[in-house]
Amino acid sequence: MRYLFNGFELDTEQGRLIGPEGPVNLRPKAYALLLFLIQRAPALTAQDDIIDAVWGHSALSRNVLPQTIRDLRIALGDSAQPSRFIETRHRRGYRWIAETQQHDGSTDPVAEPALSNPPPVVHAMAEAAVVQRYPRVRWSGAAIVLLLLAALWLGLHDRFGPARVGAPPLQWVWLSEGDPSAPARDMLPLVEHVLRWETDLRSDDQDPSLPLLRLQVQGSNLLWRLYRTPSESASTEGELRPARCWQDLDQLLTAVQAISDRQEVGLDARWPTQAAARRLWQSALAAEADERFNDARHAWQSLLHDDPRNPLLRVSLRQLLMRQGDWSGLAALSPEGTLRSALDERAAAFERFLVLIQQGAPIGPDDPLAQWLRREPSDSEAALLRVFTALTRGEHRLVHSLLNALSPEQLRQPAALFAQWRVDAVDSSAQATLRAALAAQIARMPPLPAHHWRLLLADELRRQGELDTLREWLNPLPDARLDTRLLRLRSLALGIEQNEPIGGYPELIAQAQAQGAWRIMHQASYEYSLVLSRGGDPKAARAVLDQALPLASQQMDPRSLSELQLALGALLALQGDADGSQDSLQAALTQAELSADRVRIASVLTSLGMRLALQSRYDEAEARILHARQLFADSGDRRGELVNLTNLGGIESRRGRLARARELYREAVVIAEDVADRAELGRAQYNQAIIEQRLDDHTTALHLMLQANTHFMDAQAYVWASRATVQAAELLLAAGDLARARSELERLQPYRGRLASHDDARIALAWARWHEVHGDHAAVEAQLLAAEKGFASAGQQDWVHLVRVRQARSMARQPAQRAEALARVRLVRREWQRSGQQDRRDLVRAGLTEVELLIASADTQAARQTLRDLDTDLTDLHAPELTLQADMLDAALNNDTVHLRMLAASAEQRGYALAAQWAWRRSGERGPLPADVDGGALSAQPSSAF
Repeated sequence: MRYLFNGFELDTEQGRLIGPEGPVNLRPKAYALLLFLIQRAPALTAQDDIIDAVWGHSALSRNVLPQTIRDLRIALGDSAQPSRFIETRHRRGYRWIAETQQHDGSTDPVAEPALSNPPPVVHAMAEAAVVQRYPRVRWSGAAIVLLLLAALWLGLHDRFGPARVGAPPLQWVWLSEGDPSAPARDMLPLVEHVLRWETDLRSDDQDPSLPLLRLQVQGSNLLWRLYRTPSESASTEGELRPARCWQDLDQLLTAVQAISDRQEVGLDARWPTQAAARRLWQSALAAEADERFNDARHAWQSLLHDDPRNPLLRVSLRQLLMRQGDWSGLAALSPEGTLRSALDERAAAFERFLVLIQQGAPIGPDDPLAQWLRREPSDSEAALLRVFTALTRGEHRLVHSLLNALSPEQLRQPAALFAQWRVDAVDSSAQATLRAALAAQIARMPPLPAHHWRLLLADELRRQGELDTLREWLNPLPDARLDTRLLRLRSLALGIEQNEPIGGYPELIAQAQAQGAWRIMHQASYEYSLVLSRGGDPKAARAVLDQALPLASQQMDPRSLSELQLALGALLALQGDADGSQDSLQAALTQAELSADRVRIASVLTSLGMRLALQSRYDEAEARILHARQLFADSGDRRGELVNLTNLGGIESRRGRLARARELYREAVVIAEDVADRAELGRAQYNQAIIEQRLDDHTTALHLMLQANTHFMDAQAYVWASRATVQAAELLLAAGDLARARSELERLQPYRGRLASHDDARIALAWARWHEVHGDHAAVEAQLLAAEKGFASAGQQDWVHLVRVRQARSMARQPAQRAEALARVRLVRREWQRSGQQDRRDLVRAGLTEVELLIASADTQAARQTLRDLDTDLTDLHAPELTLQADMLDAALNNDTVHLRMLAASAEQRGYALAAQWAWRRSGERGPLPADVDGGALSAQPSSAF
C-alpha cells in the first residue's frame, strides 16, 4: 500500500517515506506514528490512545509523543502553527489533515482523506487505538477497572437508565442590584442553606423545562417568585421577612413542592422548631459567612450538644472545621447520626464523604457519594462535589472521567465549568469562553456564593499568570474579608501593583488567628515567610514560621503543615543548613501524603530531589524527580510534568551530561508550546540556552535567551525576565558587543523596584562586569558592593562568595593588594570545598582566578600547580569556556605565543571575542578592539573576558 500526499509517498511494503528530494530517514516509531495517523484520518485520536497503539508498554512517558510529532514535522517540513499535515488539538490529541491518496498497486490513486477500515500497523495498532470517550486513569490492578466501570456506569445512567424518582431540580437566580440591606443580607446564608438541602438547587436559568426561583431585595425583605418553567408568565410569589424567616421558608418550600410535584420537600423535624435554636442556627450560618469561624463553631457545637444525632448539624460542623483547617477537631467528631428521612440519608452521605477526604482515602465507585448517586443520579451537588474534590487533589484524569458522567444541565454548573477550565481549556479562546460562561453564572448568584466563585476564579488567574484579567476580577471583591485580603497580597507579590505586600501580612495573620480562620492564617504565614526570605530578611521569615508551625501541628492540618514545612526547608537551604532542610522537606512529604493530594506530594518530591541534587546525590535526586513526574503525569497535570522535566535537565547538566540535558530541555519546549504557557515556555528556552552556551553554541544560546526574555515579559514574569536579560547581556559581553549588552541591561531599569534583593544583586553583578571591560574601575567597585549587600541581605552566602572572587579580581589591579586578593580567593575556595554543595563550575572559575592572580604575582610555580590541581574537574566537567580559559592561562605561563595565537583564532571562531583579543595581545599581536572595550583593563584582568 502507498499513501500519497503533498509530494510525499509512504510505501508500507518497503517501509519507507519518499519526499520530493528522495528518501526521508525516519526512526521506526516516527514511521509507525505517521502511518497510524494517516490510517486514522480524519479522526481526532487521543494522546493516550496513540501512545498505546504505537509504543504500547515500551513508552517511558507521555512525552515521547510530542517529541516524535516534532520529529515528523521536521521530516515533512511542517510546523505546528499553522500545520499542513498534523493538527494539534490541545489536550485532546492529534489528527492527520493533509489530503491523502491511497494506492494499492493495482489501481490508480484514489483520494481518501478518511479510511473506514484501516489495516494494522504494528502489534494490532488499529485494535488498540479506539478513541475512548473517558480518559484513562493510570492506576493499577482492579482499582482501575472498577473506577472505569463506575465512571462508565455513571456516565450512561443519566442518559439511558431509569428516570429519577421524584421531581426535577430547582433552578434559581439572584436579581438584586447593589448590596442588600443588613437584615436581608443576614437571611441569605440561611435561605441558601435550607434550599440546598431541601431541593436539588442549581445556579442557573437556562433549562426551559425546570422550575425557576427568582430572588431579589425589597427593602429589608427578600421577594421570591416561583415559575413552573422559565417561559411561563404565571408565578407564585411571597416574601422572606427577617422576623419570620423560618416560617416564610416553610411557605416557600411548600410552594416548591406544589409547583414541581416534589413529595419530599418541606421543613421536617431535622430543622429547629424552637425560636432560640432557630436564632442560633441562623447566627451560625451568618458568622461562617462573615469568616467569624470561632463564633460559628461555638454555635454549631451548642446546637449539636442539644441534638447530637442530627446529620444536618454534624455535616455543617464538619464543613466548618474543614474550612478552618482544624483536623484535630474533625478527628474528635464521630460521623454517625440518626437517619429518619431521605434528607438525613443525603446529609449522612455527604458527611461520610467529608470523612473520607479528611482521611486521605481515594475517590472511587464505592465512596459514599458514589453510593448515594446510584440512588439519586441527578443530585448535582453530590456529583459536583466529587468533581471538585478530585480537582483540588490534582486527580485531573479522574476529573475528566467524572465530568463525562455529568448531565448537560450539570455541566453548566459553576463547579463543572471551573473544572473544565482547569483541566481542558488550554488555548486562550477556550479559556475565554469558559470564563464568560462562569461569569454569567456568578452574575445570577446571591452575594456570598458569588464572592466565593469570583475569589476562586481570580486565584486561578493569579496561578496562571493572567495578570491583566486578574485585575478585572480583583476590583469588585470586598476588601474587608480575610480571603480577599489574602488574594490581594498574593497578587501584589506577583508584581501586579507597585506596592510592597509585606505590610499587610502581619495584620491579616493576627486577625485570622483571632477569628479562628486557621487555614487562612497558615497560608498567609507561609506566603509572608517567602516574601520576607526573598526580600532579604531570613530571620524574620524564620520567626513567622516558628509561630505558625506549633499551631498547625496542634490542629493536625496536613495541608498547612506541608506548606509550612516546605517553606522552612527552602529557608534552611538558603541559610546553608542542608540537614535541617532535608528533615523539613521530609516532614513536608509525610504531611502531603496524609492529604492525599498528588500535586502537593509531587511538589514536595520535586523540592527534595533538587535539594539532593545540590548535594551531588544525583541518583537519589533523579529517583525523586522521576517519581514526582509520574505523579504529575498520572494526574494529567502537564505543567507539573513540565517543571520536573526541566529539573531532570538540571540534574543532567550538573552531572556534565549536556547532550542529555539538551534533549530534556528540547522536550520541555515542546510541552510548553503544547500547554500554551508563556512563562513555562520561557523557562524551557532559558534552560536550553544555558546548555547551548555550555556546549559552545553562543549564537543559538543568545537567540534562545532573547526569545525566553520575550516570553517572560509577555507573561509579566519579571523575575525570570531579569535573569534572562542578565544571561543575554553576559553572552553579548563575551562576544564583545558592549552596546547591545548595555541596552539589554538598561531595559530592566523600570522593573528593578519589583525584584527581590538577590535578583537585583544579579543585575548589579552584570553591570560590574560591563564596567570592568569598559575600564570604569570606580563603577565596578560600586556595583560589586551593591551586589554583595543584596546577596547578603537575602542570606545567599554562595553568591556572596562569588562576588568576593570578583572583588579580589578587581583588587588585583593594584600590586600592593594582590596578596590580599589571593587570600580572599583561597578562602572562598576552602569554604566551597567544605560545604560540598557549590556548583563545581564555580569552584573551577575561582581556581582559574587564583591562577591568574599567581601569574600577576610572578609565582609561576604555584600557578602551574594550581592548574594541574584543576585538571580533574576540567576533564569531568563539559565546560568549553573554562577549558579555553585554562588553556590560555597555561600557554601564557609557558610564553607559548604560537599556541596563544591558535587559541585566539579558535576563540574568535567560537564567539569569545574578548577572550580572543586577550590572547592576541598576550601573543604580541594587537588587532582592533570592539567598541567601548578598554584594552588596558582587558589585559590586566583576562578572566573578565569570560
